Formats: sequence, structure tokens, C-alpha cells
Amino acid sequence: MRRSLLLAFAVVVACTAASSHSRADVVDDCIAQNERAIELRKGLKLLDARKASAACAVSACGEEIQRACTQRVDEIIAALPSVVLEVKDAMGTDVADAVISLDGATLERAAVVAAITLDPGEHVVSVSAPGMRTTEQRLLVREGEKLRRERLVLVAAAAEPKPSPTTPAPPSEALARRATWATISGWAGVGVGAAALSVGAVFGIVAKSKSDQSNQEGRCTGNACDPDGKALRLDALDAARTSTVAVVAGGALTAVGISVLLFGPKETRAAVLAGPGSIAVRAGF
Repeated sequence: MRRSLLLAFAVVVACTAASSHSRADVVDDCIAQNERAIELRKGLKLLDARKASAACAVSACGEEIQRACTQRVDEIIAALPSVVLEVKDAMGTDVADAVISLDGATLERAAVVAAITLDPGEHVVSVSAPGMRTTEQRLLVREGEKLRRERLVLVAAAAEPKPSPTTPAPPSEALARRATWATISGWAGVGVGAAALSVGAVFGIVAKSKSDQSNQEGRCTGNACDPDGKALRLDALDAARTSTVAVVAGGALTAVGISVLLFGPKETRAAVLAGPGSIAVRAGF
């Protein structure tokens, strides 16, 4: 009998100790949740602060902690802002199949048609719908702001234009362009050729003048010349060569220009190559 009483007493003591230890753990957890809720509230993380406060607003946490946490839950609920999002098209009609994302997270359908409770601060709302261009909007929500209405307007996505095949220019336009360039090239050839002929004429006159001077005052008799006469003869020879090259080049360019003007429009290229004692004209049509 005595042993039975001792055994029963031992069981009661063990249960009481275990219960005390368990209660101490619960109280510690309540204190931790209370402190966490305070820090979250200071950081404007009101949604998380409400959860932490609700966790310690229970009788198991003790009367004092329960009262403090309950008061904080009420205060946070009053401070939590909420918004109502309205998605419309350009005509002002509701877009029923819109998909709304808040800060990168897609909202459930129920949240789309109801007020959304969120932390105060800046948030990014993105809205999309089939056939519509995605719209993004930034919201600055203030503490205590309730049922703030925000309208998001979706516009139809522009259809991408189909690439059109390159249409060649009409023959008349192409012909007109070629005729214009042929006219410009022809008159340019005539102008440059005329200038070259003028240069050739000038150097021809200079050559004649130098030759005449060499035959005056006895400077040259036949092919026998004194130093002055020899210098004049050499100058006359150089001037004559330059005159010949200029006249031939000018005549060739003038001829090419006239040909282009008469037989155009055609793509025309002409070049005059001159060297010591030689000249060549190259033209292509």
C-alpha cells in the first residue's frame, strides 16, 4: 500500500514538472512573438506584425501579454491600408479576364474583385489581358488609407505590321533618274572639256610667244641658240606639250559629254589618262 502511494506521488510530481516546463516554453514563445511584432510594426511590415501579434493574443501567453498583443492587433488593423483595383479598357468597360500582379506576385481571382490589404509604402501593380498591352503602375500607399480606388486602363495591343515585299520603282521613275544623271554627267563633261580646251589654247599662245622671242635679237639662228635662246626654246616646248595634252583631253571630254546628252539616258563613265608624251580616253556606256 505504501509503495502504491509513493508511486502515485511520483507520477503527480513528474506531470506537474512537465506541465510547468511546457508552460514556460509557451510563455517564452509568446514573449518572442510580442517582441517580433513590435519590430515589424516599426518597420511598417504591418501584415507580418498582425500575424505575430495574433499569435501572442491568446490566454496561454498570460493576461498581460495577451492584452498587449490584442491591443496591437486592433491598432494594426486600423492602420493597414487597402486598395480597390478597377481594370477598364479604353472605352471604360470592365476587363473581366484581367490578370493582376502585385509586386511580382499574381493575385488570386478573389483578390482581384475585392479590396486588397497591403503594407504602407510603394507597390508596383501590373495588369495584362489577352489581346491587350500590359500596363504597369506604381502606387504609394499611406498608413490608414482605406478602400483607395485605382483605375488601370488597358489598351489593345497593336498588330505587328506584315513586312511588305520591296516594290521596284516604276520604269518611268527609274528612267527619269537615269536621264537626270545622264544630263548632269553630259553637261559636266562638256564643261570640263571646254575648260581644258581653254587651258590648251592659253598654253599654245605661251608656246608661240616663247618661240618668237627665241628668234629675236639673234638669240637663235636655225637650231643654234645662245643660252637665252635655248631657255626660251625649252619653255616654248614645255608649253606646247601642255597645250597638246589639254586640247586633246578637252576635246575628248567634250565629245563624251555631247554623246551622253545626245544618246542618254545611260550610265556613263569616262576617264582621261595622260602621261609624258601620251594621252588616252576611256569611256563606258
